[in-house]
Amino acid sequence: MGQSYLCQSIIEEQKLTQTGRMVNYEGLTEKLLGEIFPNYFGIPVGEIETERVLTVGTKYSKGRGKAKEWKEDSSEKEKRALPGLRDAADLYLSPAYKTLTTLESEF
Repeated sequence: MGQSYLCQSIIEEQKLTQTGRMVNYEGLTEKLLGEIFPNYFGIPVGEIETERVLTVGTKYSKGRGKAKEWKEDSSEKEKRALPGLRDAADLYLSPAYKTLTTLESEF
């Protein structure tokens, strides 16, 4: 099976316990506000909560304390990736990604 150990462990644990929630990073802010906070965690989402999430969502998470603005760069990174890296991602991560995407849509 060409899946990463970490991804496979997450998939197996979720199937076993039926806990946790698979969430694709794409559209994360909207999913948090419209679905996950209110429906999964039972947290009401009003104007203040929405504003906070939107503010935090504009910051780069790996900025290590620097308030660097986040911007989408996935397609640029994919273009720069060497063919061997793309092949490895297809072999080891694509099956897990497809499974995780299926699990996300089951909620």
